[in-house]
Amino acid sequence: NPCLNSGQCIPLEDSEVKCSCHPDWTGERCETPKNSCVKRPCGPNAHCRILKTIDYDQDYVCICHSATTYGLNCQEGI
Repeated sequence: NPCLNSGQCIPLEDSEVKCSCHPDWTGERCETPKNSCVKRPCGPNAHCRILKTIDYDQDYVCICHSATTYGLNCQEGI
């Protein structure tokens, strides 16, 4: 299956295929996330929220749930 990230392969004529992407992904082969939270940058003990602004290079913020982690991606230990 040439489609990535749970994309569905749709056969076309002449051995060509088209990918029908999961709602969180885009691109010819569903290789591009629609937002950064799809890649789960915050780790297992945090929640990722999309920022709806163009003022920052980063389009998400992590909300750390653990009292023992902090930092941009909740990866730093206290």
